Amino acid sequence: MRLTRDYAISDDGVVGRGLTPELAVQMKDGFKNVRWHLDLEHGVATPEKPSEHLKTYSVPLRPMLGCIATAPGRDGSTEHG
Repeated sequence: MRLTRDYAISDDGVVGRGLTPELAVQMKDGFKNVRWHLDLEHGVATPEKPSEHLKTYSVPLRPMLGCIATAPGRDGSTEHG
């Protein structure tokens, strides 16, 4: 498996059931998309618009399939063929 682009997008947030009432108030804006620059040559990802404390932050690239889903056919059946 290999990467086919030089960016990725992730969500920055915590699901509601994982928050205390105090933290929920602090995170009132909910989820935010974070766009990452993928440096294919060096094998790392960095935030495209990092805050001051993340300006040197990077994570190693480890490609994965991502989300996979199935859906019923147009007629509502789940049979293949």
